[in-house]
Amino acid sequence: MIKRFALCYNCLKSNHTADKCRSGGCFKCDGKHHTSIHREKKESFYYNDNPPDKHHQEKKQITQTYPSTQASILPTAIVLVHSLDRAPILGRVLLDSGSQFNFATKSLMNRLGVPTQTTKLTCMALDNANSQTIPVLVSDNVIGSIPSKDLNTDNWNLSDVNLADPDFHLSSPVDILLGVSIVFDIIRSGNKDIGEELPRIQNTALGWVIGGGRAYIKANTEVSMVISGTKNSFVPIEWTEEKSLCEQLFVDTTTRTEDGRFIVRLPRKPNSDQLGDSKTLALGQFLKLEKRFEVDPLLHQQYSTFISEYLELGHMSKVNEKDLDGLNGPVFYSPHHPVFRPESATTKLRVVFNASAASSSGLSLNDVLMTGPTIQQDTFNILLRFRFPKYVLIADLEKMFRQILVHETDCQLQYILWRFSSEEAVSTL
Repeated sequence: MIKRFALCYNCLKSNHTADKCRSGGCFKCDGKHHTSIHREKKESFYYNDNPPDKHHQEKKQITQTYPSTQASILPTAIVLVHSLDRAPILGRVLLDSGSQFNFATKSLMNRLGVPTQTTKLTCMALDNANSQTIPVLVSDNVIGSIPSKDLNTDNWNLSDVNLADPDFHLSSPVDILLGVSIVFDIIRSGNKDIGEELPRIQNTALGWVIGGGRAYIKANTEVSMVISGTKNSFVPIEWTEEKSLCEQLFVDTTTRTEDGRFIVRLPRKPNSDQLGDSKTLALGQFLKLEKRFEVDPLLHQQYSTFISEYLELGHMSKVNEKDLDGLNGPVFYSPHHPVFRPESATTKLRVVFNASAASSSGLSLNDVLMTGPTIQQDTFNILLRFRFPKYVLIADLEKMFRQILVHETDCQLQYILWRFSSEEAVSTL
């Protein structure tokens, strides 16, 4: 796109090249290119929309050696698995009530001879008495071998029990992980106790499984956790056409000021021109707010201080009444109200601008704006990565989102009504 329209790689504007561009460089690497087209050399620990090249996969393994200790048994079962009318094969299933999703390994899909895009598998007990069709997410690896080491069960009273996984005590890979939605569906009445501090045996639709209790693990056992920095196929990511349009709009229309600040367009839907009158509702709510000011002078003072800060920092400006008469296209006035944060050390009051308030046509501003992709890193991955280094730095960018400018054409969709005193005329900001 940049080459086709002969745009500058640094600011995405025309009529000059990157070597003659005066705008600041990439915010991520200081290179002479626009931040929106920056590409990391290595994938970081967040979920992507496209699978990275296998040569750029980044994995981190945490290994801890423990002395003699005890651990619980995870319940497993051997089942018949089939899909797409293919012949069933044996597979090893792990019952995990702590998982929200069901997973299957690519190795299992290959053995079944079905595409890895297949999203449903049928698991059947070996006695053919029960079967369950489940949605699955396909991954290279579901979990490490279960158990991590072979267990000595010679003194366990298992002679009269027909387990769904007779070799549960031998360290073996898992083909399918069944999450909480399936686990609770297949549990049946009946359980057995085989001894103090030993696992219990539970009846399920897949047969009797053994789990819980405490199993002795030999000294100097290593427990490892591998975290992959590539696309995590465990988490389904819905990449819609609307999100693609938002991303393309950002690439096509985003510009930067001479000091490097971004200027963005609002991602309007085709029905944005159907916005009705919103000023009447916004005025009504503002007049009600002023009545609160009359009985609560402190609220009025704090509210005025908040709006004044917006004006002083240039994050908001007063609109000339003459300019309002010549506006083209839809206009939206957002009602606003106070939110109190007594736990805050600095700002006890925050003003919320309600873009979800409906106009006279029944549509709000949020209704006519597209929803773009989530660009923040996943909190879970951030917390995991936080544990890797010995030292970490935490910083807060004050009023970060207000540093991004909205294109002047879209400012009329973000109007509010305000006056500092009831003796003044109500102004548009």
